[in-house]
Amino acid sequence: KGWQVTMRDRPDLKLELEGQTIYAEVKHQNEKETDRRDERAMAAKPLQFMPVGNVIDDEGQHGWQGMCNTAIKKEPQYLEGEQNVLVFVSYSDSLDLLLQSAVNEFDDEVWRVGARSPLRKLGGMMMLTTSFGPRSGMSNVIFCPTSYPIKRISHSLATVLEHGQFA
Repeated sequence: KGWQVTMRDRPDLKLELEGQTIYAEVKHQNEKETDRRDERAMAAKPLQFMPVGNVIDDEGQHGWQGMCNTAIKKEPQYLEGEQNVLVFVSYSDSLDLLLQSAVNEFDDEVWRVGARSPLRKLGGMMMLTTSFGPRSGMSNVIFCPTSYPIKRISHSLATVLEHGQFA
């Protein structure tokens, strides 16, 4: 058997697998102007190394900061006492490798606020990417648990999330 998926209002999805439930809030990350600019630059100079993926010029913040801010802003969507994950569906090559940095920044914010932080409802962040690569074990899924959740993502669900191929 596979995942049983129920669409909801808040959070977006209820996911059940082998008697375990996890709730997912979903955020779509669309292709960015940075992606198009990088593509043009690489096409113009195909055999040269160049910096790519710097969304700060277009968005006023680094990609990892934007994802962290989204996780903080989505706090009201996370359910108390449940396993909660924030899923980024990314259509932007500029963000694919930044999830762990976003989680690190999120963890720093939780640490600053302390044990009573409502942000502790979030157990992890996940990204469905447009590309496959060695960082994600030749999968299009990246999962990073948060460090201070009230309810941790179970080991069995974390393993499935880390090694799955969903999209």
